[in-house]
Amino acid sequence: MSPLSKELDEEGFLIDPQRWNPKIAVLIARSEGIVMEDLAWDVIHSLRNFYAKTEIVPLSRAFVKLVREEVNSSIGNSLDLIKIFGQSPAKTAAKIAGLPKSSICI
Repeated sequence: MSPLSKELDEEGFLIDPQRWNPKIAVLIARSEGIVMEDLAWDVIHSLRNFYAKTEIVPLSRAFVKLVREEVNSSIGNSLDLIKIFGQSPAKTAAKIAGLPKSSICI
């Protein structure tokens, strides 16, 4: 049984986003097959800052734009983010960042 099993919903999102911390992020990432390297952390911190300001979980295009503008200007499309976060990079990054599940399918 995963140490996070009681913390996550059936899709792997934190039930209580206030409980997020870097250790939980690493465990969620690991469960998604993601290794948290510097670029991934930069994306997660940028995503968390964006959410703190807007209370919006960005969907795919907005997520790519955010990463390009805030993290790394060489990231040009979702394929670049798939290399970091696997399939459904916006959804996976939101899980790792401890953001609530978007009401819009991502």
